[in-house]
Amino acid sequence: MSLQGYLEFWRVLNPYLLSASWAFIFVSFLICYRCINIRWFVGSIAVIQMLGILLTPWMKAQGIMYYFYISVFDLLIIISIIFRPNICLYLSRTDHGMFGFLLRPFANLAKAAHQTYNMIGQEMLLVVVYAFSILLNMLSFIEKIARNEGINSMLIWYSFAPMKLLTWVVSVLAITTAAMYAYKGMEEEIYTKKD
Repeated sequence: MSLQGYLEFWRVLNPYLLSASWAFIFVSFLICYRCINIRWFVGSIAVIQMLGILLTPWMKAQGIMYYFYISVFDLLIIISIIFRPNICLYLSRTDHGMFGFLLRPFANLAKAAHQTYNMIGQEMLLVVVYAFSILLNMLSFIEKIARNEGINSMLIWYSFAPMKLLTWVVSVLAITTAAMYAYKGMEEEIYTKKD
């Protein structure tokens, strides 16, 4: 396949895959709605991903810094998973000052999510997947710098789109799996507060 054909393939395929994956996330959110912990898990990742998608045109316009900016969103997802108890505890407080009215609707959900929190396998998988994504972004960043300096390296460039797609597919599958457990009433098996 020629370089032009390769680029065209990913340009045409990307909107369909993105739409399908968001459909899975939306359905996952709906079917896990009764399980507070999985609702928080799915909702927080969806919000961060949506912000990333909304800012993608701006990030791409930044040139080589695009790889850094998408890594920031990957890191935000990792932080939202690892520090979820602290984030939930902070949001469950009612004394947020002038902007407290914005956070007040999330206070009860955050309190309930904090009280019953236990990290599950899907969350651990997402931490690994997004850490891999950050590594891929940084390798692409380094390769782009090397190409600007005259070193003709295209190894990461050719694998970037398929690898990013793989990280997105694995994350959607992890989210869907967690939602299916909640739908089947098995959330007790994946979310149990340890004494």
